[in-house]
Amino acid sequence: MHSSSRFLVFVSLILLSGCTTEEYDITTEIESDGAIARKVIQPASERLPDAGRKNWTKTRIAFDYDSAVSGVEKPNPNNEVSTNEYFVAEGTFKSVASIPEHYEQKSVDGSRTGRLKRDYTKNDYGFFVEHIWSEELTDPVKPEEFPEAVKELAHFAAGLNELGLREYLGNDINIQPMTEWIENDGAALFLEFLLVAVHLSGRNESDVLNEAEGLKRLKTIAKRHGIEIEGDEFEKSFDRFVRAELPKRIRYMDGRPLEDEHMRIILRFYGMERDEGEEENACSAAFERAIERKYGDDFEKEYAVFTPLLGVYGDRILGTPQSFDFSLKLPGLIVETNGVLASDSKVRWKFDAADASLLGYQMKCRSVERIDKVCDQILKPDSLRSRAEMIRLLDLAQDEEVRTTLLKVVKKGSGLFDLPDEVREILQRK
Repeated sequence: MHSSSRFLVFVSLILLSGCTTEEYDITTEIESDGAIARKVIQPASERLPDAGRKNWTKTRIAFDYDSAVSGVEKPNPNNEVSTNEYFVAEGTFKSVASIPEHYEQKSVDGSRTGRLKRDYTKNDYGFFVEHIWSEELTDPVKPEEFPEAVKELAHFAAGLNELGLREYLGNDINIQPMTEWIENDGAALFLEFLLVAVHLSGRNESDVLNEAEGLKRLKTIAKRHGIEIEGDEFEKSFDRFVRAELPKRIRYMDGRPLEDEHMRIILRFYGMERDEGEEENACSAAFERAIERKYGDDFEKEYAVFTPLLGVYGDRILGTPQSFDFSLKLPGLIVETNGVLASDSKVRWKFDAADASLLGYQMKCRSVERIDKVCDQILKPDSLRSRAEMIRLLDLAQDEEVRTTLLKVVKKGSGLFDLPDEVREILQRK
């Protein structure tokens, strides 16, 4: 799913072409009673809302990321003003609703906001408790807006393309065929890819694709537009396509093909070639001059055209990268997660904000906690301790009658024979 988001950003850069990473470390630990301990380390920037600074047990401002992580402030004999301060906070909360909203990403035009959305559920099954945690870095896109937004993006992209190339190569080149491709076939290709990404995300419940099906559909779409995708090498395949098409779509006004040097300049402008040791791309420099002359300081506002298509993260592809490192600890044994297991009870997710573009980024985890006091009173000491037993019993307990009987057995302290045979066998197994 997230590779599809990255690919969409790549396609947009083909249409549009021509620092320090912000680090977010977030640690969450759920206690058996449902209390939630949380610690955050994040930039003290505009992405930290005022409400996110309040209602923590402890907070501090660190000079930079290293100081925030180590807890030791660097010597600052000259009293330098930090341009990279970090906010460090921790606290314990009774519910997810009590956790301060400590992150928000606004779109360039300020019309939409991405946030961290959390949910926690605790289910009691008598002999064990199920803990379910989910958290999402949201991106509020609306697929129904895509068709009109793609038209606007393609028109904007075509204009930038012509602006940059004419600034450097002058008026002796015919860019019209390239403009027509961007605004027509290129726009149609981009829209179709966007809609496949929606299906991959599961947002369209009537047509949910797995990654294999999505890859097949993307290849079919690309082939329809004249692009042969080999394996899963989308970027290389697009690179070959662009190199083959450029000589047809950008020529001199008298119809002659571009000289090799002019073609290399254009490829560098699109980020597809770079000379060894090159310090400045002359075409890109010309592009920047043209942008400055036409837009001045308002150019970033023009990137609001990205918002309906690539959301609050995709429309900031020229902005500061954001890197997220989430860790979560749940009681008992983790039985399901889309993260990376760090231990039986701890999981981790590492991703960039670009991974949340369009689809959002979801983190899910589920654990099963053996209630030792109950199990030791009613069952044999070694019963219900393996992950496999926990998973199977949890599956069986989804039957409401089974769950109700389990709770009755625990309440009475007896009555195992009232349970279905398979449930009883698991509970009595050594």
